[in-house]
Amino acid sequence: MHLWHWLNWLTNRLLSNFSHITPSAEKQVALFLQYLIGNRVLAIMFKILIE
Repeated sequence: MHLWHWLNWLTNRLLSNFSHITPSAEKQVALFLQYLIGNRVLAIMFKILIE
């Protein structure tokens, strides 16, 4: 759960630089970033568990 809190904080920090984006677009970007980052983190964790 801590990982997702960190991802939410990170995406919020990134999105704060794009104040001209509409809220709905911000949400889509945030979900997309969380999807990409989450998948990468899961892949790394999975690789570590296998090795």
